[in-house]
Amino acid sequence: WQMEQAFLSSLPLARLDRAIEQKARRNVLTSSAASTYLFSSFEICDEDGILFGINKSNRSLAVVDIFNTHKYNNANMSIIGSSGAGKTFTLQCIATRMREKGIQTFIIPPLKGHEFKRACDSIGGQYINISAGSPHCINIMEIRPLDEEAQRLIDGNDMVRSRLADKAGQIEIFVSLLVPDMNMEERQLLDEAIIKTYAAKGITNDNRSLYRNGVNGPYKEMPILEDLYNELMKHPKTERIANILNLLVHGSANNFNGQTNVDLNNKYIVLDISNLNKSLQTVGMYVALDYVWDKIKEDRTKRKAVFLDELWALIGASSNRMAANFVLEIF
Repeated sequence: WQMEQAFLSSLPLARLDRAIEQKARRNVLTSSAASTYLFSSFEICDEDGILFGINKSNRSLAVVDIFNTHKYNNANMSIIGSSGAGKTFTLQCIATRMREKGIQTFIIPPLKGHEFKRACDSIGGQYINISAGSPHCINIMEIRPLDEEAQRLIDGNDMVRSRLADKAGQIEIFVSLLVPDMNMEERQLLDEAIIKTYAAKGITNDNRSLYRNGVNGPYKEMPILEDLYNELMKHPKTERIANILNLLVHGSANNFNGQTNVDLNNKYIVLDISNLNKSLQTVGMYVALDYVWDKIKEDRTKRKAVFLDELWALIGASSNRMAANFVLEIF
């Protein structure tokens, strides 16, 4: 019944009652004492997270919700380890668990993309091989559906932009990867050719022109690279651009020329760019980025995750500067 002495002992007066001090003594094992130091045994267990692994210090489960903005500044993370330590396997475990929670997951491997194919096929994912001669095609000219209600919810009613203008800017960047020395006159003529290419399909800066019935529902058929190529060939000053673009239209990499023939709504998508040669890697990376970026913007109220395996191949000293900038933009 020494409650008064106990209370006084707890105050910041540096006066610990000797009788209380004697009664409060107990033995603590070193392992128990160590557990009181957070830096040596920190537990992460988020309510709506996924299993990342086991805490090496105390064998507790590490369950993390990277989308919890109240707890984490952002959803970015890194997996670091020596060669053969299991980075790719860990990445696939995290990606498949996210997919099981309904989070749409994208994986872009610049090297050894075949390592993801078996797992992708086993869970009914979509494996897309972005390379010359591949049967898979993602149409870079495609303007993809956007959840405008979600857009207004986040940005407000006065922030609706021209979808054609946005796509024209993306295509100009895509062409500049193939023709890095374009001058200002060529850029202007390219922009004009892009607008004319879409106009031939009945698509203008009015977003309503995207719909077949003028209001909502399915979009109109989109142009392909060959349509842009034909438009560029009409003007003598853009023939040079057209001739370089011809590699992707009639050349060995003509699988870039066509309508999208893969399921872009799958919850687990692997975009394999590992089979591209150096000259086309930035082009393939941009095709992958253009698609992923569109899916991220499609409905920003839904969670999505992008994984980049063997990141050093895209941002290291041997990489292309443009590819590294793409990675920075994704980040």
